[in-house]
Amino acid sequence: MTLLKALKRFFRPLWFRIVLGLAFVCGLLVIGTYCLLNWKGRQMLLHAEQQIAKEGETLDFKSLLPDPPADSENLGGLPIFKNITLPGEEGDAVRERLAPLTVPAPAEGTFDKRPPTNLWAQQSKPVDLSSHADWLRREGSLTMPADSGNAASDIFTALSVQDPLVQEIMSGVDRPLAIWVPSLKTRQLPDLMFALEVPHYKHIQAMSNYLALRSVSALQAGHARAAHDAILLQLRFAQATEKEGLVIGALVAVTQTSIVAQPMWEICRARMGTAADFQRLRRELDRLSPRTALLQAFRGELATSVSSICWIRDDPQKRALGEVAAGESREWWKDALVKVAPTGAYDANTAMVAMIYLDHFIKPLRDEGFTTMEMHQEEVNALMTKSKSSLLLYPELFASRVIFPIMEKIVQRTAYVEGVVQMMRAACSLEAFYLVHGRYPVTLAELTDEHGRPVPAAVDPMTNGDVRYQRTDDGRYRLWMTGADKEDDGGNRVLDSKNPEMTKLPGPGYEGDWVWGYLEVKESKFGQREPAKASTEQSKD
Repeated sequence: MTLLKALKRFFRPLWFRIVLGLAFVCGLLVIGTYCLLNWKGRQMLLHAEQQIAKEGETLDFKSLLPDPPADSENLGGLPIFKNITLPGEEGDAVRERLAPLTVPAPAEGTFDKRPPTNLWAQQSKPVDLSSHADWLRREGSLTMPADSGNAASDIFTALSVQDPLVQEIMSGVDRPLAIWVPSLKTRQLPDLMFALEVPHYKHIQAMSNYLALRSVSALQAGHARAAHDAILLQLRFAQATEKEGLVIGALVAVTQTSIVAQPMWEICRARMGTAADFQRLRRELDRLSPRTALLQAFRGELATSVSSICWIRDDPQKRALGEVAAGESREWWKDALVKVAPTGAYDANTAMVAMIYLDHFIKPLRDEGFTTMEMHQEEVNALMTKSKSSLLLYPELFASRVIFPIMEKIVQRTAYVEGVVQMMRAACSLEAFYLVHGRYPVTLAELTDEHGRPVPAAVDPMTNGDVRYQRTDDGRYRLWMTGADKEDDGGNRVLDSKNPEMTKLPGPGYEGDWVWGYLEVKESKFGQREPAKASTEQSKD
C-alpha cells in the first residue's frame, strides 16, 4: 500500500504527466519513423531489383565472368603466370619471378623525371631513345652497355638480359584465350568486395611498360620480329585484364592499351614487318574492346556494391567497418550512429547506387555507347551536388557520393582509348593493304582481312560515325575522329602552346580531334589555325 501511495503522489503533478505523455508520443514517433524508413528503404530496393531484372542485368557477380579455360588454351595458364592473382606468399612467388620485367621508375622525391614515352598522340613523334639511354644510365638500376652511339641498340641490349623470361611467355602467345588465373570466378571472394585484393595489377602494368620500351628500342634498332613480339604480348596482356569485371581492372586494361599505342604507331610509321604481321596485330586488336570491358566492369560494380552494402547492413559491427572502408573518418558518434541506423537507410542507399549504375552507366553505355555518357554524367554530378548540400535531406545518396565522383574521368579516358583502338585497327589494316598493293586505299571500305573479307568499319566512339580517313601529300595517310567535343575539326589537334606533350586529349576541355598521322607536329605551327589538309595542326593556349 505504501508503494502504491508513493506512485500516486509521483504521478499526481500535471507537468509530470504531460512530460510522460510527450515522451510516450515521441517514442511512438521514433518507432513509427524507424519502421517507415525500413519499409520505404525495402520498397526502394525491391523496385531497383525489379528494374535490374527487367533490363536483363544481374546481381550475381560471378555469372558475369567468363569460365576459365583449360591452361593449354590460356596464355594466363602458363606456369610463369599461374597464381599471379593470389594475395599472399603463393602469388608473391609468381610476381617476384616476373619482377625483372620492369622499367626503372624515378626515385621518390626526385626531379629527374623519366623522359616521355607517348608522344604519338599529341605530336606524331617517335620516342627519343637518346634521352632515355642517358636517363637510364643516370638512374643506374638497369645495367646499360657502354655508349655505342646507337641508343636504341644500347637499350635493347640492356633489356634483352630478360630474353629467357620473354621467350617463356612467348611460348603461349598463340593460345586462343587470355585470362589471369585463378580468375575471380573461381577465387574465394570476400563478403565486403571493397576489400578485394588484386596484387597482380601493379606487376602487369609494369610488364606492359617494359614491353613498350622493348618494342620501341627493338624497332628503332632494326629488330622487326622482336618488336612485333613485344607488341603482341602487350595486346594479349590487355585482353586478359579486360575480363576481370571490375572498374579498377578496366582502368588498368585501358592504361595497358594506351601504353601499347606508341610502339604500334611507330611500327606502322616504319612499316616494319610483313602484311601477315600487320594482319595479326589487327586480329589481336579486334579482341580488345575498352567499351565492352567498362560495361562489364559497371555490371560487376553494380553487383558487388549491392552485395557489399547488404552485407554491412545486416550486422551493426560490420557497419563501422563499412564506414571505414568507404573512407569516412571514424569519430565515436559516427560509430554509434551507423550502428543504430535503420536497415532501411542501407536499403535506400543500396537502391540509389543500383539505379545510378543502371540508368546512368550501364544502360547508356550498353545501348548508345559513349555518345550520351557526358549528359548522364552531368545528371550524376547534379545528384552528388544535391547530396553535399544536405546529407540530412538526402541520406539515401550517402553511399553514392563515395562511389561515383571518380567515374567521370574513367569514362572519359575509356572513350578516348576506345577511339585509339579503332584507329590502331584501321592503321594495321592500311599497312597490310599497302604491303600487298603498293598503295593505300582510296577509302577504308577497300580494306580486307587475310581472307579477302571486308574488315569491320572503324567507328568514332563519340558519335558512332565512321572514323575519318585521308591520304596525304607525303604518300601516307591520317585518321581522325571528333574527340570529346564531338565536332569534326578536319583532323586538327588543339594543343597546349607551352607544353604540347602535356595536352590532355581525353579531357572535356579538349576541343580538337583525336588524330593518327605521321607528319610530325612542329612547334612553329602552334598558335595558328590552318585549313583541314594533310600537314596542319593547330595550337591553343
